[in-house]
Order: sequence, then structure tokens, then C-alpha cells
Amino acid sequence: MKHWFTNKWFYLLLNLCVATLLFFILSESRSLVTYINMTFYFSYVYFFIGLVMLVVKGKFIDGVTYSFRRFSNRMNISRHKDYMDDWETKKLPSELINAHTYRTVWFQAFGMIGFMLILLFFYYM
Repeated sequence: MKHWFTNKWFYLLLNLCVATLLFFILSESRSLVTYINMTFYFSYVYFFIGLVMLVVKGKFIDGVTYSFRRFSNRMNISRHKDYMDDWETKKLPSELINAHTYRTVWFQAFGMIGFMLILLFFYYM
């Protein structure tokens, strides 16, 4: 049996509950449009995080990171050299992206977008 903290549907339900709670707390006019806007804000944040993770996972930043590490190591040779710091064996940013977290973020983004589209369908109907 899976633990419920690792269930992506639990997080989607939690996001919808938080969006609903913030809707009731922050909105002055309780209308469907403001609830659609609240779900849009949540889906936008997840979509943006997913895009950043896509860029990092695609090894776009690895060359820049490697170059900065190499440059800082060359500059520190004349000064205080840390012999315990091995810059070549440090993990690159693309190796730090967890596949489960990556999939979960995209699931949350598209789940919230799907819910928002359903609400938009009811609004324009």
C-alpha cells in the first residue's frame, strides 16, 4: 500500500482545497471568475516550475555550471586552495532533478489547468 504523501492525486486535491480556501479568504466578490483566477494562479506556478525543471533537466545549465566551477577553481589556486573540494565530481544541476518530482509537478500543472478549463466551460455555458 502506497503512503498517501506520495500519491499525486492527494496533492492535486490538496492544491484544490488550498485554492478554495484562499478563494474564500481573499476574494471580496465570490464569483466563478475569481475562483477560475485563483486556480489559474496555482496552475501558473506549477507550470513555471515545470518549465524551469525542464530546462535544467535538459542539461542547458550544465555547461555554464561546469565553466563557473572550473573558473573559480583556477582563480583559487593562487589563494586559499581547498584540497577537500573536488569540483569535477560535484553533481551537475541536471543530475539533481528527481524524476518523480518532475512528473508530479507536471501532473499538478496539467491537473490544475484541466480543472480550470472545466470551470471555464461551465462559465461560458
